[in-house]
Amino acid sequence: MQRMRRILILITILTFNTSCIFSQNVNYSFTGKLLYVEGSELTSGTFGNIVMIDSEKKEKRMITADFHFDESPFLTSDQKRVIFLSKRRKGDRAHGLSKWSDVYSYELETGEIKEYGGAKTKGIMTLFGLDSLDNPIIEDVNKELNREITITSSDQSFYPEPIGNSAIRRLFLARDSTLIVGNYLNKGVVYNLNVFTYDYERKIFRSLLKDKIEEETNTKFTEKFSCRAGGFMSENKVLILCELYSSKISKLYRFDLKNGELSMIRDIGNLSIFDSPVTNDGGKHIFFIAAPFDNERDEEIWMYEEATDELVKITDNRYRKTGLMVY
Repeated sequence: MQRMRRILILITILTFNTSCIFSQNVNYSFTGKLLYVEGSELTSGTFGNIVMIDSEKKEKRMITADFHFDESPFLTSDQKRVIFLSKRRKGDRAHGLSKWSDVYSYELETGEIKEYGGAKTKGIMTLFGLDSLDNPIIEDVNKELNREITITSSDQSFYPEPIGNSAIRRLFLARDSTLIVGNYLNKGVVYNLNVFTYDYERKIFRSLLKDKIEEETNTKFTEKFSCRAGGFMSENKVLILCELYSSKISKLYRFDLKNGELSMIRDIGNLSIFDSPVTNDGGKHIFFIAAPFDNERDEEIWMYEEATDELVKITDNRYRKTGLMVY
């Protein structure tokens, strides 16, 4: 009996450390896969797990369920692997989150996790996404705190000079050009995110929204604002989410990179934004992570549906979430 109990405990431990599938039996109104990180806390050294919601299979799948620090998941172009950043070097767990990360892959068919590409970083790394050949787009911060973003397939390394040492939070790479849209933290201003474009071949930097937002709201673009660049809706149009802290109001926009036009898609009301908006169908369904201003612990994935002009809450488990992507 005691031996049987030990076997059951071992099976439970092994099950906890592999991927799991939970059937939801929910009819989602969108088609695609959501990929993100969730956990009871995602700061102060705690660990989240990578999650995938598949609307067609009506299931929620835990890609990782372990005690490693996992972040920044992306799906390969053939949708067979999840590429993510993780701190898994042997003996590093006790050193905390300051230790270096490496890129890993998760095979959706077999559940196997292994290093992706095999390259060790010079310092602390940020994974911004995958290029057209599924190579990681990374920011490597070396010991001298010099930052460098590398796009492997084009053999390009750069860092937008006007940003300096300001932290870049998200990047979205255009499919058919050398243009990048991203978010960066304004120097000396807490929680004030601004939006930029950067052509990494021509080395042309543009800060997008300051004049447009000031014109629309008749308010100076200071610490009262935070705007997040999102995914591309089309070749020239990107999603933007802005929130005005003083009024506790958030608005969803589209920005036309060609003519500079900023147009509101919807006022999303009393929701504080925690991540960039993303879409996989040109804006018919737009996803973002948000919580009510008066209860920022209630952090969930929301969807805006163009056909009905409605906001729909996709998740409802009150876990912290980050790194949302849709495929």
